[in-house]
Amino acid sequence: MQLSDFYISTRDLKLSSSLFIENKKNIIPVTDIKINNGKILLVSNINQVALNLNQFYKKTKKYDLNTELYFYLNSISPILGYRIDNHKIIF
Repeated sequence: MQLSDFYISTRDLKLSSSLFIENKKNIIPVTDIKINNGKILLVSNINQVALNLNQFYKKTKKYDLNTELYFYLNSISPILGYRIDNHKIIF
């Protein structure tokens, strides 16, 4: 998923919606954004609070809209989509 796709598809969601990654049956908070080889990586730390959509927008506004989104748990994986559950955006 490109950054532009995510921006367009989330523009009507509440800015307070939090970001999470689903790993097997665990829901893990997205706590930071990193850049690696021109990719935006969503990074998770189980001991921190999840970023909300507003924080994500602020952290990523400086990047090209064609930048691809990935998440990092044990390895780097592309983000292909997300679902919404109780104001949580879950990748």
